Formats: sequence, structure tokens, C-alpha cells
Amino acid sequence: MDAGLAGLIGAAIGGVLGAGGAVAAAAVAGRGQLRANLGQMQRTARRAVYLPALAEYIDIMKKFDRIWADFVSSYDEDTTPPVTHETSEDLISRIGELFHEGPSDTYTAMRLEGPTSVYEQYMQCDAAVGDLLIALRDSIVTLGSYSDGTFRLINFRPSNMDEAMEDIGVRRLTFGMQLDHFTSMAHDAMYRS
Repeated sequence: MDAGLAGLIGAAIGGVLGAGGAVAAAAVAGRGQLRANLGQMQRTARRAVYLPALAEYIDIMKKFDRIWADFVSSYDEDTTPPVTHETSEDLISRIGELFHEGPSDTYTAMRLEGPTSVYEQYMQCDAAVGDLLIALRDSIVTLGSYSDGTFRLINFRPSNMDEAMEDIGVRRLTFGMQLDHFTSMAHDAMYRS
């Protein structure tokens, strides 16, 4: 074989190998870009689910705080004045509305967008806010009784209101901790996965 032909064959083989290497490098880079795009789409979809759920829970907590403040403002340790029937009905009605404001459409989306651990924590938040609202409703109903068009504290002892306030405080703290944990897990799912 003559040296020119050997050089030509060597150049052809080198060109084919170089082109194959370029194609393989492009495939690897394309796969990396595909993964990056998929990750960005997943983060965007999760953000679209997690952020509204967080906003709804924060809104529920603000409304809860206003209802609780309205109820507690009717309490006077010395005189325990009656709360009007309309006021008590309004408080109970406002609590009922909060049950319906929960992020019900979010359950399926949360489950689909995963991860499972975030969905399970979301369910823990949902249970904690439900317990909190039930405790608030039960505090108003237990502490009061309709009589002659008024809502009065019954079986009144200072400890009754104190017990209700302590129970509500513990449940609100529990919900807050669950919500903080959900927020942390949602953040990790959006930005670290």
C-alpha cells in the first residue's frame, strides 16, 4: 500500500470517528437539555399547584384569626355579657364558609404533581385546619346557648373560656407547624428536585 493511500484511508477513518464523536456528544447534550427542560416544566407545574394552596391556607388563617378575635371580644371576665343571636349565627356561618374555602380542587393536582411526601404533608395540613375550625365552632357552641334571642355563655367558669382559648391556641400552633413543614417540603420539591 502506498503512503498516500494509507494517509487517505486514515483521514477517512479519522473523519468518520470524529463525526461519530460529534454526533454522540450532541446526543448527550440534547439529553441533558431535555432533562433540564423537563425539570423546569415540572417545577412550573408544581409551583402552579403549591403556591395557590399556600395562599388559600394563609387566607383561611387570617379569616380564622378575625373570627376568633370577634368571639373573644364578646367575652368579658367580669360581666360576661350576652352575645346577640345574630352575632353567634354570624360567627358560626363564617366558620362554615371557611370549610368550603379549602383548596378542594388542589387534592388531585397535588397528588398528580407529587412527590407523594408533599401530598401527604398537604393532607396533614388539611386535617389540622379542619380540626382547628371544628374546635372553634365547638367552642362557640359549647360555651353558648340560645335563650330569649341571645347567645349566652353557659356553665360559665373562667376556666371554660381559658380551656377553649388554650385548645384553640394549641390547634392553631399545630396547624402552623404543619403548614411550615408543607411550605418547606413544597420548596424542596420545586427547587431541589
